Amino acid sequence: RTPADSKLGGDHCRGSTSLELYRGSLLQLAAQRLQKILKWRIIRLFIDLLTLIPKRTPTSRLLPLSNS
Repeated sequence: RTPADSKLGGDHCRGSTSLELYRGSLLQLAAQRLQKILKWRIIRLFIDLLTLIPKRTPTSRLLPLSNS
């Protein structure tokens, strides 16, 4: 603890500010990566849903729906 810390009432040791900045940047990077992963998962899910929907063509309307 430095005299300046005592005057300001801080309990931080010297160098803890840089550690907090480092932790903050790591948290920010992790949040950005998670956001990117979730975005791509949503896009992939949407694409998968689109591929499940049968495409309508002019001939598909002419085909009977029943198997008999």
